[in-house]
Amino acid sequence: MSEDFLDRTYYAWNTQGFLSDILDFLQFSETNIELRRQRELDALEGNAKDNELRDEYIAHLKKNIKNRFDITLSQRLRYAVL
Repeated sequence: MSEDFLDRTYYAWNTQGFLSDILDFLQFSETNIELRRQRELDALEGNAKDNELRDEYIAHLKKNIKNRFDITLSQRLRYAVL
C-alpha cells in the first residue's frame, strides 16, 4: 500500500494550503506558549505570596519558567514544524 503511494505521481498537491496550515499552526502555538508563560508567572506570584517564599527562590523559579517557555518550548515547536 505505502509503496503504491510512493510510486505514484501526484500533480495536484495543494502546496499553498499545506504551507498556510503550517503557518497557522506555528502562530497559534506561539500565542498559546505566550499565554501559558504568563499564566505560570501569575501562578508563581500568587503562590509566592501565599507561601512567603524567599526572593532568591522566586527569582530562580521565574528564570526556569522563562527558559522553559522562551527557549525550550519555542525551539521544540519550530523543530516540529520543520
